[in-house]
Amino acid sequence: MVNPDLLYLVEETAQIYNEVALPLIHEMTSNLDDQPKYKWMFEAVKRQVPLDMIIYDDSCPTNGFILLPDRAWDGTDKNIYLLAIVNQKGIKSLRDLNQTHLPLLENILWSGSEIMEEKYGLKRSQLRIYFHYHPTYYHLHVHFNPLNYDAPDVSKDGAIQKEDFDLAIKSICKARGYQEGTPSYGQVSDAFLKVWEGLRQQGDADGDDEVDRNEWVTLWTSGGASESWKKLYMDFMFKLFDADDDGSISGEEFVMITGAFGVPKDEAVSAFKKISNDGKVEVSKDSYGKLWEEFFTSDDPSKPGNNIFGKLW
Repeated sequence: MVNPDLLYLVEETAQIYNEVALPLIHEMTSNLDDQPKYKWMFEAVKRQVPLDMIIYDDSCPTNGFILLPDRAWDGTDKNIYLLAIVNQKGIKSLRDLNQTHLPLLENILWSGSEIMEEKYGLKRSQLRIYFHYHPTYYHLHVHFNPLNYDAPDVSKDGAIQKEDFDLAIKSICKARGYQEGTPSYGQVSDAFLKVWEGLRQQGDADGDDEVDRNEWVTLWTSGGASESWKKLYMDFMFKLFDADDDGSISGEEFVMITGAFGVPKDEAVSAFKKISNDGKVEVSKDSYGKLWEEFFTSDDPSKPGNNIFGKLW
């Protein structure tokens, strides 16, 4: 039996792909045009997007593509994130590629790299140009971002999805020593999924069951997040950090939980020094509430609240 608390690296052979993965992919992609998740992507392929969004446009139906800002881009120079979406339909992932697609791939590589240098001053040696596999969207696309790009979601695909919360539940419970099926595991899972459901209902503007960076920023800057949901979210996170339930968050507790989210220990230690003023201020629920408000409303990166999750994204 597979242990759900462990990570596994699976080598997907051609046989596994054909017998296991491909039937599932066919099932998921049988009618993409009717799936809300793909609406924005196919609007891009049809050029039904604002002209100022288009970074580069090659209309060739076979070897062409459109280059757009990825929805995960927060607009900063450090986190430049572009997506090259091919015009040709029917190429679901890199598994479908063969030698006939070399002109398409070369066009994306060279034209995309040229645009990145012309527009953003980034040479090809400074870029990460890649596919996700398995991809979030089964219509071929290529990611462009700087080597120092830093993404905020747990699963690292540029948007917050239920899967990110599922991963967080497993990581947190593993850090706390909670076994699946126990009341403690169930309490963490229930609370996390309530937070996700509130986020989905209030932040998922386009109904694709994920919250991208733009939707996330809009949620917090437009007043779309309800006070009851914000309190639910904050109360849960404080309780999660306060492992010994003594009413305050210690440095050890902070490092343990942020570590479960993938934050390196040295960064977590540095962040805790900032939120606790080098240990001079107790991180009680009241002070955590003020830090929480800073994190979601302050434009000043130096504010201590911007470190409550271990690092400022």
